[in-house]
Amino acid sequence: MTVRFGGSSGAANVAEHRQGQGRGIYLGAAKFDFSLPRGSFLRDLMQRLDVVAAASITAPDGTPIPAEVGHFREGAAQYAGTLLLRGHATRLDLPEQVTVTLPTAGHVWEVRSGRYLGQGASVTDAIEPGVARLYAVLPESPELEVDAPASVMRGETLQLRLSSNLDGGYPVRVELCGPDGQPREWHDGVHFAAAEGTEVRLPLALNAETGAWTVRLTEVITGEESIINVQVQ
Repeated sequence: MTVRFGGSSGAANVAEHRQGQGRGIYLGAAKFDFSLPRGSFLRDLMQRLDVVAAASITAPDGTPIPAEVGHFREGAAQYAGTLLLRGHATRLDLPEQVTVTLPTAGHVWEVRSGRYLGQGASVTDAIEPGVARLYAVLPESPELEVDAPASVMRGETLQLRLSSNLDGGYPVRVELCGPDGQPREWHDGVHFAAAEGTEVRLPLALNAETGAWTVRLTEVITGEESIINVQVQ
């Protein structure tokens, strides 16, 4: 089957060929500026091939807004990243608010700002040219529990246990700060708090300072922080 689209010479610029269960699309000499909001040729073509972006951005009237979209899953969360390129934005009349349709329904946060955007399969947000957004979708609102000893001897290992209500794990950044309040960078890392519990081991040097140390826990998706005090003896 041949699909005709433009072509001043009369020849088809776009051809589609089926072979068994496969399908090939040849764009030929067609030249399209897909960044312009006129027509939906490429989108319609991809939809016919069951190739659909994991996330999409539309204006309040339903008009698609072209943007780069990335999608991945890690732990209990699905993430969708969006980026509106500056060159595209100069050709668009951007609304103040847009609708972001996500790969699944759940509790939604914009990770870079730590904003909670509600529950559902789509959210309303403002976008800016050249500024990436990273949306995280969780099946339920996260709950983090931490077990830690009140004290530990220097030269031993400070052991934490992180637990969450989310199967698959929930990302938490762990920072260990000495009595001077400064983080010890070699202990800085992100760990996934699993429903069954996750062990975090922070070995202390034999000459570690004695006194009040702190463990700073930052929930990567929500941005919420909590502090645990540990006495090093």
